[in-house]
Amino acid sequence: MRHGIGPSEEGGRIEVRVRVLEGCCAIEVLDTGVGLGPDGGGAGTGLANLQERLQLAFGGKVRLELHR
Repeated sequence: MRHGIGPSEEGGRIEVRVRVLEGCCAIEVLDTGVGLGPDGGGAGTGLANLQERLQLAFGGKVRLELHR
């Protein structure tokens, strides 16, 4: 898994949680970065590529959600 986080004087933290929920694998990635802009800025090609790869691998059995 790759995840980008911008440089910060305070440093940064990325947390990855993996668990099984109702028979499905749930992967959650949290970070202390600046986040996405109000217009979704920053949700560029990385998330689009991830969505495409998940669909190719798992078809309709996958869902990608973005929470701010």
